[in-house]
Amino acid sequence: MKTVFGLFVGFSLFIGGALDAQEMPYHIPDVVTHQIRSTNVDQTFAIHVLQPITKKDGSEKFPVLYMTDANGGIDEQIAHFLHLGGDAPRFIIVGIGYPVDHALGGLNIRNRDLTPTPSARLEAEFGLPVDGVPSITSGKKSGGAKEFLSFIRDELVPFVDKNYNTIEGDRGYFGDSLGGLFGLYTLFHEPDTFSRYIIGSPSIWYDDTLSIRYAEKFLASDQLLNARVYMSVGELEETAGDQMVSNVYKMFALLKSKPMPDLDIKMEVIPGETHTSVPAINLIKGIQAVYDRPNCSFMDPRCPQ
Repeated sequence: MKTVFGLFVGFSLFIGGALDAQEMPYHIPDVVTHQIRSTNVDQTFAIHVLQPITKKDGSEKFPVLYMTDANGGIDEQIAHFLHLGGDAPRFIIVGIGYPVDHALGGLNIRNRDLTPTPSARLEAEFGLPVDGVPSITSGKKSGGAKEFLSFIRDELVPFVDKNYNTIEGDRGYFGDSLGGLFGLYTLFHEPDTFSRYIIGSPSIWYDDTLSIRYAEKFLASDQLLNARVYMSVGELEETAGDQMVSNVYKMFALLKSKPMPDLDIKMEVIPGETHTSVPAINLIKGIQAVYDRPNCSFMDPRCPQ
């Protein structure tokens, strides 16, 4: 990856050329937050949309990367630096969160939306009865993945395609931990929801490795996967109970066991990282794995457009 210094030098060259032409053709759109009430889930979602640096005339269309756990908003610097440096093509990020006060506020609600089956263990061990982390007082407390997926497919994707300059059908997904579990659930139940899957540190242990059984059932059917998939996990995530690393190896081996010519799958164990230190690395490396690297930065005046 190019150095930050190199990025700013290239950006300065571009700005200088644009000023000479008396016109700045690009602008940086603000992050926009939409409050969307779902009919599939009895929930209002806070949807944060980050558009890339784009031409003012609105002539460009972009792929979309959907992300769960966006309660703290979206890290604009990661995306913009990857785009500016030519390490990834430009894409729109749609962060799915909840109308809460801080990044940890959605922890209890995510347990419901990202899990495919009810879990007494999850509700007992991972609930956070603290101020600012709202509890679920009625309905499901876990096992709501089916309804959450319906929200994404039937409500969120059409909304984004209608209101933003998207390349319809070019959709990616990033989820980490339970978000990775939800990504696998989607891959084996409604795989055409996304064409690119970044599965970070997936909680394959959930419900006695239910995801493994989902994979086995899918592979025994006549269906084939047509997607680019990247799975990663921190080296230090392996524990006696959850076996995070071992389970990712098992899932990868399963998906490689059936010839699927339109499945491009990669797997990586990130050295020296834990479950809480690895998510940003999973995201960055995943973006580079499921998107083709451009020949050069779009901001480089020497880059053919």
